[in-house]
Amino acid sequence: MVPKATPSLLLENFRCFVAPREIPLAPLTFLVGGNSSGKTSFLAAVRLAWDVSIGRDPNFNEDPFNLGSYDDIASFSAKEDGTAEHFSLGLRIPLTRQQRQRQYQPMTIRSTFSMSPENHPIVNNQTILSQDISIAIRHGQTEEGITINATFRSGATFVTTLKGESFSREIFSGTDGILRFIEMESYPHPRHKNEDILSAADRREIRSLSRGIRTTLGSHPSAHAPIRTRPKRTYDPLTPAPSPEGEHIPMLLLSFLQKKGDSQQKLMRFGRQSGLFSDLKVRRFGTPGDPFQVQAETRGHLHNIIDVGYGVSQALPIVVDVMNADRDAVLLIQQPEVHLHPKAQAEMGTFFAEKMKQRSTPIIVETHSDYMIDRVRLLIRKGQVRKEDVQVLFFAPRKTDVDIIPIGLDDDGSIIDPPEDYRKFFLDEQFEFFS
Repeated sequence: MVPKATPSLLLENFRCFVAPREIPLAPLTFLVGGNSSGKTSFLAAVRLAWDVSIGRDPNFNEDPFNLGSYDDIASFSAKEDGTAEHFSLGLRIPLTRQQRQRQYQPMTIRSTFSMSPENHPIVNNQTILSQDISIAIRHGQTEEGITINATFRSGATFVTTLKGESFSREIFSGTDGILRFIEMESYPHPRHKNEDILSAADRREIRSLSRGIRTTLGSHPSAHAPIRTRPKRTYDPLTPAPSPEGEHIPMLLLSFLQKKGDSQQKLMRFGRQSGLFSDLKVRRFGTPGDPFQVQAETRGHLHNIIDVGYGVSQALPIVVDVMNADRDAVLLIQQPEVHLHPKAQAEMGTFFAEKMKQRSTPIIVETHSDYMIDRVRLLIRKGQVRKEDVQVLFFAPRKTDVDIIPIGLDDDGSIIDPPEDYRKFFLDEQFEFFS
């Protein structure tokens, strides 16, 4: 089988990541490194780059990633004695099988942000580059409008300037929206000011790019906080909006447990193999509109979820949300191992590996758990997971930047050429213990 193709993240001057770089993402990517090494910032960058590309206004302070104002987001520039004048985020989109056969080059989407008068990040330039199209979009101030300059391999060009505050907000609807706008406006029209009207072949290329973006990137990424909501003795039958802390999970779990199907079986299997619970049940008090309890069975007895180990209430939001997530939504998960025994941490690794096979977009996990990663390595050795579908990114802070070092795995699940400081602390501790 051909390994899944996933985008790469493009970064420059974004928080602790100063130098321009391209970071490949695998279908299952683990982020490892010390505290304050940039792993959470990396997750935030993935969501922002995805949102800009799929046509969603970037929110730099959407939970669980609250990045602050422009001064908090742009990297510190010692050369300029202050924050950088701009930062950029982008994606390099992998090729489809047909595009690879035609020897195409991957498509690149990049957005550059500068500081607004209110100290907020605002987009000022965007570029879309593919084999057949080069598009540059310049976002000026309100009175200057937006300029779109597209050049096609056929020699055709499309140039237009759009003015007006309301239209400026409308056109900033992501890469897909810009492509569809160019296609719509390129048809012959009495008021059209372009000298060259695009051909049918050029418009087909635009539609092909648009489809590729929607197919590859999917929908808005789903992010999960490192600390999930605390369990309660009873829950009201309300349906709160999905949150990174998992406040909506009890109602979602209620729906899961009422349906006898594959999802419920997989949830119970995870509970048994992780040692967290052998069964889950709902205890109702009166009618369906009355409060209810979530009960977990451990050692043959049912207990209120608040009376069992804290790991159960911390693991369930992750497991239930991942099982319920849209297949095309990138999953950004922070420290799923919180409050979990090593056996449960390892089983979480198995869970992510199984779910990765069913998804069209990556699962990206920030973790300090060697048990979780080692379980996935074991699955590679057993031939149950392809090495190409798993990657470890090691975050190594340097004096003025943070290196992000991809660590590959071989057919035996062994780590290939790890950097010198990877797992150095554990090795030093063991060496001292046995010396």
